[in-house]
Amino acid sequence: MRLKYFANLLLNAASILAVAAAPAFACPMCKANVANAENANEIAATINTAILILLAPTLALIGGLVKLVFKYRHYHNDEYVNLTTSGSERDAQ
Repeated sequence: MRLKYFANLLLNAASILAVAAAPAFACPMCKANVANAENANEIAATINTAILILLAPTLALIGGLVKLVFKYRHYHNDEYVNLTTSGSERDAQ
């Protein structure tokens, strides 16, 4: 339940950030090209869309890695646990 809440919160925060700060993601060279263009509004919208499209796979990969970490955070290798000796066995030797 907590993981679902956290994932939903993270997704909402990322979407709000993407919509609100899309113009701020543009690099200085992109801004210079837009400033010198005849149809600056159209080019700016295209560049902002391209930035968001390139951001999506990165966020998906990071989200997948976070999901794997949360999924296997309590994973224990039973073979490793059985190979190690406990403290009482060491004391008996």
